[in-house]
Amino acid sequence: HGREGLAGAGAFAITERHGGQLIAPIANRHSLQNCTGCSYGRRMPSVLISGAGVGGPTLAYWLARHGFTVTVVERGAGPRSSGNPVDVRGPAWVVANRMGIVPALRASATRATAMRLVDGAGRSLARVPMPATRGDEVEVPRGDLAAVLLDAARHDAEFVWDDTITALAT
Repeated sequence: HGREGLAGAGAFAITERHGGQLIAPIANRHSLQNCTGCSYGRRMPSVLISGAGVGGPTLAYWLARHGFTVTVVERGAGPRSSGNPVDVRGPAWVVANRMGIVPALRASATRATAMRLVDGAGRSLARVPMPATRGDEVEVPRGDLAAVLLDAARHDAEFVWDDTITALAT
C-alpha cells in the first residue's frame, strides 16, 4: 500500500493506493488492524485462552470471528466428558442460536420426564415429574455441550491438549 497526500488538504485527506485504485480516506476502508477488501494489515491480534471446557471454545469462536488469532490451551489430554447437565436457555440460547449449534444441542439434549428419589438402599421414595422444556431451551450433558462448542470452534482456533500455560512474554 502506498500512501499519498493531497496538497494543502491536511492530515485527514491522506489517500491510499488500494488494489490499483486511489481511495480516500483510509479510515473508510481500513480498521486499525484489517482491511475488509484485501490483506492490508493482516497481522491479526492474538489471544491465548486457558481451558477448552465450555467457556474456552465459545470465546475462541467469537474472537476468531472478530479478527483474532486464537490458541486454546487445555491441561487435559482431550475433551472432558464429565460434569452435570447444563440448561441452555435465555441469553445462552440466543448465543447458541447465533453460533448455529442449536440442532446439535437438541440432538444431545437430555429427555428426563421425572426424577425418582431413593433411600440409601436404593428403594424408591418418591417420583417427581419434570416439566417439559420449552422450544427455546434444552438441557445438555456438560461433556456433550463442550463437544458441540469445540466442534463449532475447531476450525477457527488452534487447540493445544495436554499442556499448560506457565508464563507470558510480550
